[in-house]
Amino acid sequence: LEVRDLSAGYGPRGSDGYPKIRILEDINLRLWKGQAIGIIGESGSGKTTLAHAIAGLNAPSHGHILFNGHYISGDMQKRPDNELRRIQY
Repeated sequence: LEVRDLSAGYGPRGSDGYPKIRILEDINLRLWKGQAIGIIGESGSGKTTLAHAIAGLNAPSHGHILFNGHYISGDMQKRPDNELRRIQY
C-alpha cells in the first residue's frame, strides 16, 4: 500500500481546489505486505480522515493511493468485493 502526496479535508473547495478545512496535507506512506503500523495523534489530527481516504470512504482532495502498484482512487463502491477485502484488511 502506498500513499503519495495525499491531502484531504472538509467543506467547499476554494479556488485552489482544496477544501476550506484542511485536515491532511502532503502525506506519504508506504506499507509492505505483512507490515503493521499504528497511527497516533490528538483528537482531530486526521487519523480517521487518513483511514477513510485509504479505505475509499472519503475521496482525497489531492494525491494518490496505490495498492499492489495500481491506483485505487475513485468510486470504491464499483470495485469487486475481493479487492475491497484486500484493501480493508
